[in-house]
Amino acid sequence: MNIFEATDYKKALKEKLHFLNSTRSSRKLTVRGMAEKVGIQHTYISRVFNNDGIHFSEDHLFELGHLLELSREEIEFLILLRAFESSTSKLRKDHLKKKIETIRQDYKISAKQTGSRMDSISSDMHHLLDPFSVVTLAAFSVPEFAQKPKLLCNVLGFSQVKLKEVINKLKLQGYIDFDAESFTVTNLQVPHIHYSVDHPLMRAHQQLMRTLCSAHLMKIDESDKRSFMVTFGADAKAIAEIRRKFSSFLSEIEPLVIKAKTEKVYQLNFDVFEWC
Repeated sequence: MNIFEATDYKKALKEKLHFLNSTRSSRKLTVRGMAEKVGIQHTYISRVFNNDGIHFSEDHLFELGHLLELSREEIEFLILLRAFESSTSKLRKDHLKKKIETIRQDYKISAKQTGSRMDSISSDMHHLLDPFSVVTLAAFSVPEFAQKPKLLCNVLGFSQVKLKEVINKLKLQGYIDFDAESFTVTNLQVPHIHYSVDHPLMRAHQQLMRTLCSAHLMKIDESDKRSFMVTFGADAKAIAEIRRKFSSFLSEIEPLVIKAKTEKVYQLNFDVFEWC
């Protein structure tokens, strides 16, 4: 239920009580139990609920809202509704009405932005949590694979069923245009995005990619890979310099990648972390 769409704070409380109890198989809230916790008679709560001329005090309303698991913002909004309903001053009611409408509007904007972000995360989830999707999208920048996607089944070691699943996924996300009749990729939109550690899927994506990379490394010839691993002791100053040099290295190679003609797909991983 959406508290910010409420116009009657008492009705909102009753609906929230009903909603909470509908989600619980035990420990259901009762008017009597709520009254005991707030320190008022349960008959008083019933009287307020059923009488337009009687209102909870702001303190009682705050405590009831807390028992009903409302957020601080939701409780404060209901307190504003209570003030609007109980006020006898036209000037104050006009002022309160404007505040209420402003909060409603702000909530709608916030909800829209949250929904947009959730849609974005959902879209990212389909892509980032399937490492084959990430590699396949990059592979389609190679003309040979865009024209003959089925070649990837042998190269990457997955079935045609999986290939079709990945293609449909990339198509739905708007990354590719695909001609089912000729079974070719006709257009490609590769997102140049580096996901930061703040992205909720970033670490899961990296772990899945590492697993796929490890499996692939075992299959390819030594001449086709350059692997390096070292465990060493150092101090904070040395590590800071290593990280600085690596950032500088990335800045140097990025223009090379941007200018290069895509003939094959490569992987570059780098980790620096503390063991103990």
